[in-house]
Amino acid sequence: MEKQELKNLYRDAVVESVGDLAAETLSEMAAELTIQMKYRNVEFSFMKKDGTLRHAVGTTNQDVLPQKENGEEYDATRPKNYAVINFWDCEKEAWRCCKTASLVSVEV
Repeated sequence: MEKQELKNLYRDAVVESVGDLAAETLSEMAAELTIQMKYRNVEFSFMKKDGTLRHAVGTTNQDVLPQKENGEEYDATRPKNYAVINFWDCEKEAWRCCKTASLVSVEV
């Protein structure tokens, strides 16, 4: 999927909750984060539900992800909810997610 198409999907998912201007910025960050996590570990920050800032190092790179208990790989191509970003937390070694609308920064 191209970056612009991905950006539009994220924008459509958050525009109602944050408005046009914020949705444009958030969708750019979310698209870049999603693309970069396919290839490497990415540092980023988001606001948790309790209002605290969470710094994370995440990835969706198949070479880094663990296999499921039955030996299968995780399927990163499944349909997704673009209001949420799923990632493998490299520090906690577990699957985590954050709301697209809660992104604060992405280190590229």
